Amino acid sequence: MYDHEMRSEAAHLELIDALRAHPGPVVLSAYANDFYTQQLPAWHTVSTSARTQTNAQRAETLWINPVAWKRLQHVNQRLELDGGPQ
Repeated sequence: MYDHEMRSEAAHLELIDALRAHPGPVVLSAYANDFYTQQLPAWHTVSTSARTQTNAQRAETLWINPVAWKRLQHVNQRLELDGGPQ
């Protein structure tokens, strides 16, 4: 169990509101769920498989806001121009 488990929809909505209001880059990491996908439709998502604390396999998803996504694309372009990571 996490030290600060968010159990109510109100707590998740408060988080979503704060993340939407932030003017800079934001990356939210959580297990894949429809709630965040519905609340953040303009955000990019990247998913991978992960293990839970009980060793069950689940999809871990990053929701990346447009500001962060643009910066990541810029970094990726720079890496490609420079011949990849050093």
